[in-house]
Amino acid sequence: MTLERQSPAPIWKRVIAGCIDYLFIWLLLLMPLKLLLFGDIDNEIDFARTRIGAFSLQLRLVAVWLFPFCLRDLFGGRGLGKWLVGIRVVDAADLSSTPSVGRLLLRNVTIWISPVGLFSAHMHPDRMRFGDRLAGTMVVEEIHDPASSVLARRLLKGALSLAAMVCCALSVVWMHSTYIRNSKVHEVACEFIARCQVLQETFPGLSTDKVLLTWPDYAFGDNAVIAGVAYRDERESCTARAQAILQRGLEADEAWRGVSLHAAFDPALSSASLSTSALHRMGRDLIVGYPPLQEAIDGVSGDELKLTILTYWREKDCEATCFMYEQRAKDWQGNFRAVMKRAEGGAAEWKGNDAEGYVTFKTPRGQEARVFAFVLSRDFHRFLTKDEVTRIFKERKPAVVVIPELKEAEKPAQSGGGDSTVAPPEGEPRP
Repeated sequence: MTLERQSPAPIWKRVIAGCIDYLFIWLLLLMPLKLLLFGDIDNEIDFARTRIGAFSLQLRLVAVWLFPFCLRDLFGGRGLGKWLVGIRVVDAADLSSTPSVGRLLLRNVTIWISPVGLFSAHMHPDRMRFGDRLAGTMVVEEIHDPASSVLARRLLKGALSLAAMVCCALSVVWMHSTYIRNSKVHEVACEFIARCQVLQETFPGLSTDKVLLTWPDYAFGDNAVIAGVAYRDERESCTARAQAILQRGLEADEAWRGVSLHAAFDPALSSASLSTSALHRMGRDLIVGYPPLQEAIDGVSGDELKLTILTYWREKDCEATCFMYEQRAKDWQGNFRAVMKRAEGGAAEWKGNDAEGYVTFKTPRGQEARVFAFVLSRDFHRFLTKDEVTRIFKERKPAVVVIPELKEAEKPAQSGGGDSTVAPPEGEPRP
């Protein structure tokens, strides 16, 4: 039972309450608003290209921020955020009463200048910001009966807020799935995945039943629209996450076409499960058949390679696919990448285009570690220098991404030598 409300609420509590309100309102209203206005992502993309649509972000902020924020304190002078942190809005002249609806709306309209308002509240002895002074309101802490259970009250608030957030999150996921499934983008993405021979050979019958929540769903280029849809296929042995990237011209009547696919597998697919894939055998042979790698690393085996990521894309006059593998041994870990290409059309045969990778040797903490890298197309194979390893860590990129940039580097006189041992910079994780 609440007895009195007289202590001005701290600024930090008001900030936390505002953040909770904003998150709750965003989850509660964003997807219903998009479904109501557009129905599916196709219509949203077409609208985004109009003059009004160019201001769609600003319109969303008004619809999802300003309007609900004006209404958030109408329930007894507090919204979800204020209720959770134990504060409320009261009449500045009578701290025991709740302001009228008109005065609550007036104070919340000034939310657009909230940073200035918080500064003014900090300078005011009663922590009244500009909107409070204008409307004659004040934000105070609630003081509860000492005999009441603090633990029970906190558990109730926590349970109710958690339930509200979970319900909002589930509704967003469901509405987003509906929003995508009603669209031509989803239809073309499903067809693209079903017809991608590379993906179907690797992970047959990949399901597109579960649409993943990903933002943003589309973007505009100079003369094209690019859209992406992500799917999740959960099986007993493996979970696959596949993303289809589509493209079309700027005109609404132009057709979508698939341009690339990206699939990640958890756990990684073993070579045994890929025995029927000709592309896997080709990629495996590109890697393990490279003599300098076998000379430098003892134990690299095609049977132990595990596929972690598969990428397929279309270029101007050909198709390409990339298999990314990993292999873990007792004293080293390898990450490899094989690229195959063929002339567009499907009649031509796939051919090995390139392979690259790096192997990190495991060493006791405090001792130097060695990193061996190779790029097949450049006959690049050697232990990396300290500067090159430092660059990998500094750029925060996987070594398998940075190594191709070393192709143009001058090849050492004695490639594959083991004299250059390096350690990661202090405080940085190993590759």
